[in-house]
Amino acid sequence: MARAKAESVLDRVPDGSIVVAADQLGVMRGALLHQPGSVERAIEQLLGMSGATHLLVNGIVVGCDGRWNSAVDVHRVTMRTFDRAVARTYVEAYLPLDTVGGYRLEDDAGEGAGLIESVEGSGADGVMGLPIAVLRELLARCCT
Repeated sequence: MARAKAESVLDRVPDGSIVVAADQLGVMRGALLHQPGSVERAIEQLLGMSGATHLLVNGIVVGCDGRWNSAVDVHRVTMRTFDRAVARTYVEAYLPLDTVGGYRLEDDAGEGAGLIESVEGSGADGVMGLPIAVLRELLARCCT
């Protein structure tokens, strides 16, 4: 998906431009997590994630000078155990209806909202969908 996104803009950028694209998917128990789209679906999805670990997988592509550099970045996110009231309070406060998994770190979903127990990976920016350390590495390849 990241490569398709990058290729979709190639005819609209000046020659010599660097194109960056990324996409993220979530996986739990062998199934894809989705953007819930509604309050009730977000609550149900969060309840299914309560007390469990899921993966957030980022595909990142950087195109420059006719070359493509790409990487995959994986995060393991473990959710605290919480009940329907906590899930509903979070969803109604932040409306995370357009995000994989139905939550966002930038919404203070960590300690503040009490949803996340731990994150293993390159950093919070990767959970948000664009791991900066990985992007820096790919950009460095373009400049050499």
